[in-house]
Amino acid sequence: MCPNGGISDQQAVAEVPAISIQPRRGPGLLRVSLPIRTAKLVVVDLAGEIDLASCGDLRESLQVAVEIVRRGGRVVVDLSGVSFLAVCGLRCLLEADVALRARDVQLGVVANTQAVRIPLTTLRQTRPLRVFSSLALACA
Repeated sequence: MCPNGGISDQQAVAEVPAISIQPRRGPGLLRVSLPIRTAKLVVVDLAGEIDLASCGDLRESLQVAVEIVRRGGRVVVDLSGVSFLAVCGLRCLLEADVALRARDVQLGVVANTQAVRIPLTTLRQTRPLRVFSSLALACA
């Protein structure tokens, strides 16, 4: 788990309301959680498949992260549990990157599986995202 900048877990969770993002198209497609939510760091933890059916869930979770994090902070999208990443998911990440840069916030993406690294490698040829091999590195 990422360090939370010296803030206790109770303080970190108390800063923002509880967040629940329910899958739009049934259970199992994409599970979303935001285990760390402070003004300086938001971790978006994803597991499952990111395709046309679940891109809305990804977009919603990224919008929540954009609203929570403050200038100079960081949003980390952990794709460690993602088994499929479609082009619409890449587009969501790029849109979030643009929105976050406008607020002086960094976006980091954890990609440690082949299913995620291959699409991100293709994307990096046209538009670089900050990609990390582990959650600890992305949060450092």
